[in-house]
Amino acid sequence: MFIYTTTPGEWKEIQTRKAFHDARFPMEGFIHCSYPDQTLWVLNKHYQKEKTVILLVIDPGKLASPWTSEDLKNRGEEFPHVYGPINLSAVVASHDISREDDGVFHENHILTRMINA
Repeated sequence: MFIYTTTPGEWKEIQTRKAFHDARFPMEGFIHCSYPDQTLWVLNKHYQKEKTVILLVIDPGKLASPWTSEDLKNRGEEFPHVYGPINLSAVVASHDISREDDGVFHENHILTRMINA
């Protein structure tokens, strides 16, 4: 399993479709995702202006598009990338996570459970 992060407004719009991709997909050719243990880093780096973010749990076995785990920036860490739209039927759960009073996203019980699964 891996995670696609989105905003509450985007999640509401995504739910009206059978498949989706992010705004960077047309330029990059893939959709950025993360493994559960990478998600806090992603949230705190890329969602600094958001109070709440939605974590979409993706079952890679249900994806209609191909995906791969790769280290495109040669940092020694692979991330899952989906090379086509994510079909909504591959989203097996959604969870919200909110920035704490200190301005940082912290691990919560749901994320801890996914990391330890």
